[in-house]
Amino acid sequence: MSETLSSVIPYLGQRPVYFDGGFGTQLQRRGLPQGTPPPIWNIQNPTVVKAVHLAYLDAGADIVTSNTFIANRWFTGDQAAATSAAGVAIARESARKAGHGVVALDIGPSGRMLEPFGDLPLEDAIAGFAETIAAGVAEGPDFILLETFTDAYEAKAAVLAAKACTDLPVLVSFSFSDGVRLMTGLEARGVAAMFESLGVSAVGANCGMGPDGMAPVIRELARSTRLPVFANPNNGRPKMENGQAVYNLTPDGYAALAASLFDEGAWMVGGCCGTGPEHIRALRSLSQDKRLTPRPASIPAVITSGARTCGIDSISNISDALNASSNPRFRALISAWDGGVDSAEEIAEEAVELAFDALDDGADALRVSLDGTASPDFYRILTPKIQTAVHIPLIFEDADRAALTMARRVYNGHNVADEAPVPPTVVREGSA
Repeated sequence: MSETLSSVIPYLGQRPVYFDGGFGTQLQRRGLPQGTPPPIWNIQNPTVVKAVHLAYLDAGADIVTSNTFIANRWFTGDQAAATSAAGVAIARESARKAGHGVVALDIGPSGRMLEPFGDLPLEDAIAGFAETIAAGVAEGPDFILLETFTDAYEAKAAVLAAKACTDLPVLVSFSFSDGVRLMTGLEARGVAAMFESLGVSAVGANCGMGPDGMAPVIRELARSTRLPVFANPNNGRPKMENGQAVYNLTPDGYAALAASLFDEGAWMVGGCCGTGPEHIRALRSLSQDKRLTPRPASIPAVITSGARTCGIDSISNISDALNASSNPRFRALISAWDGGVDSAEEIAEEAVELAFDALDDGADALRVSLDGTASPDFYRILTPKIQTAVHIPLIFEDADRAALTMARRVYNGHNVADEAPVPPTVVREGSA
């Protein structure tokens, strides 16, 4: 049976909840050599790692995040599983010693770009995240925290990995650029819709900016999802001094700004780069009596690609150019598939031309259906090809449930929620 976040944090929504703060810099202050991956100390120097956790718990943190942010095959190689397991074990022991504290298995990005824009295949990303998550879960965390993602597609890979490994709650947090967009262009409201549909338990923002700059992102997330929202900002924007990032907000200055994020709709707030136990102590002291904003009962329905969000009410032109049931040209392409990968690649390239034509005709979105005439493998090849070429959202419809499942697995975006289907009256006929 799946755990819920409220079963793990029973006071969630009743009072402010506090994450811990930055971890790598705390270890560096305690002697971690420059260039050494912090998770290595889970094995080599666990006493110091435990001391950092205890300092945060003593400062009033409700949640401690394991020292496993880069405990993965891309950063720690064949020590990924061992450092992940050890990191959760240390965090769990710290909470036991302190007599309180919820433990999050902390998972960061791979440092790679996923295909088609990078060289990391989706399934390889899922496997890499799963390796770390499975090892950490064995040591008994209370939930999974996926954080500092700048690409929704990579975050989706991490969510799929987590869901394959455990029934624990999964929280996901993004590092937004200035404004309310990810590096890849997707708006905060699209991020909220995409990850609520993936079944995560909370969405948030961390890193990238200070607590003052994070307010618009938290406000937008809070009105775009029914999920709890959280924030872990940096200690202001860093300045480079002698090759080192220096964060200049005082604990009280940080606390004054971070406390306002509860007013913007966050239910959980902590810190990221440049923060320490003193920042969390000041934040809790200043904000512990804050009243929380209730979650919205309903939210506007949207669909997204990896870079664009469209409200259902604003869509006026959905093209059927890639709908085999209504466009004979596309159906003829699909029927020519001989079952091979090379053949699928060639057909997908021709399908891209149909997508371009739809875009030229002003399409807001593309309805994609193979009408039960091709296997899931065809969607696996076709979907990334289309998304590389056009950035408008895709809407998948197919009688073949296995094919539809594959399309949604590899799609970088959010399809229409079951409770808010796209009205058929706005569909534009495909060309004959």
